Amino acid sequence: MKILVIGGNSSLGKSLVPVLSKYNKVITTGRTEGDFYFSLTGKIGEIVLEYFNGIDIIINLAGAFKTDTEYDIRETEEINVLGTLRVCWLAKELKAKHLILISTTHVDTPSTSDYYNAYTISKKHAEEIATYYCKCNYIPLTILRPSQIYGTEAFRKHQKSFYTIIDMAEWGKSIVLRGTNDALRNFIHIDDLTTIIELVISTETTGTYMCAYPTNITLTHICKAAYNAFRQKGLFCFDGYSDDIPSNVFSNDNSLYDKINFFPQISIEQGMRMIAKQRGIK
Repeated sequence: MKILVIGGNSSLGKSLVPVLSKYNKVITTGRTEGDFYFSLTGKIGEIVLEYFNGIDIIINLAGAFKTDTEYDIRETEEINVLGTLRVCWLAKELKAKHLILISTTHVDTPSTSDYYNAYTISKKHAEEIATYYCKCNYIPLTILRPSQIYGTEAFRKHQKSFYTIIDMAEWGKSIVLRGTNDALRNFIHIDDLTTIIELVISTETTGTYMCAYPTNITLTHICKAAYNAFRQKGLFCFDGYSDDIPSNVFSNDNSLYDKINFFPQISIEQGMRMIAKQRGIK
């Protein structure tokens, strides 16, 4: 098949494109790198449609994450919402057989949560506009909501605290966690996620799905797995006086995994060992 990956130079794209390229022709786009320059905030002209002619599947990985200033919020909304609408229009014009949007589990974050921000709001808006547009234009649509992704250094910029734990474990240093709450997290390894996307394509699965690891884990569990992976015996503790770190987890929903007959395979222990191997630990 001929697959168009928008945002092919993203953290996810760097791992997904090589996997899909084994059996398909993959074209990547981006604002800085890719086979073809394509901006989600720009116009889609005839030259774009001609270049992408014959595309079977479109996968949108692009997104904006900044939420600090008024300009950041506006850009995030433009890219994540209006950009998604442009991708949907492109799918209609190209008569694509399948459109896949990568969203986030955070779309259902309540307004009272510390994790509620312009990014989560924009991704929710993007899902809604895509669902409406694709329904009106009979475009087969899949929306995947992965939890926190890890596995290569490319994900450090979005998981700074997680990778700091890994760094400290590698160096055999003590890890001090804020407050007293052993917060829960959910991490999915990039290799599992790319397999899931492959299977969504091959099974032609449509719909909106959670895409998380089946088990939530605590911060201390993460610390133990990191120390063990690097064969270190460092100590970890809570400082006892800072504000508690809130949990950030999601209800289990295996409906996608039942449909594609695949469950995430890589535990946090396995994932940490894989990272340690990338860093030279045999």
